[in-house]
Amino acid sequence: MKKYPIKFVDNYVELEEWANNPNSDDCGYWKEKIEANPEKLALCQKWLGKEITLQEVEENISKFYEILFNGTSIFIVNGYLD
Repeated sequence: MKKYPIKFVDNYVELEEWANNPNSDDCGYWKEKIEANPEKLALCQKWLGKEITLQEVEENISKFYEILFNGTSIFIVNGYLD
């Protein structure tokens, strides 16, 4: 079966990096978002950069909130504004 890379609409790993950047004017804002959504950060840490089949997506759909598939990548919709 073909495997597809997992990407995130909101990459909480990247948001965490922004939150930990003392030179950023918005670091407090991002820190609040990370602290309010630890499960979304954990999801990104677990799946970011991995490749999975569509069958594996189906098996894990309850963990992914919502997904988009464009034929080349699987995007997990995990917006911090939800």
